[in-house]
Amino acid sequence: MQKIKSHTIFFGLAFTGILVLFIFIFLTKHQLSADTSAKVNVELFYHNQHNLTTANAILFVILLFVANFMFIRSRYWDTFIWTGITFSAFTLTDWWWLSEMVFQYKIINNLSEGESNRDPIIGVLIAMMGLAIAIGNYYLLKRIFKEGKSHPIANK
Repeated sequence: MQKIKSHTIFFGLAFTGILVLFIFIFLTKHQLSADTSAKVNVELFYHNQHNLTTANAILFVILLFVANFMFIRSRYWDTFIWTGITFSAFTLTDWWWLSEMVFQYKIINNLSEGESNRDPIIGVLIAMMGLAIAIGNYYLLKRIFKEGKSHPIANK
């Protein structure tokens, strides 16, 4: 029963956060099809994209905290993987898909000033870093608890 309750809390938080991220993606994407000027659309797009990036980082920290708590309490390891996958998926959506969309929009509307789009590469690096942090956190906790059991002072 504890397993179901712990996972229910984790996945409830995850699904709620994912729903919020999808709302930000929707708002960001559809800002480029608004009836205002192209310059205003790009400014509002970047505002919504900033909200998406911030919400993704906050969700990552919350899920990582809950995953740590679940591992310390009951040794559940799968939540670290789900945390990393969720962060990576939304980071790639944000930095790869949406940034390419606004880059093409700026070119079509003559708002580009000869810039290049490096955001997809940065997004891949950030996604890999988030996944590495989640998995590294798991291995660190696993090692701490493994050494804690074998430490002579802990056995007294």
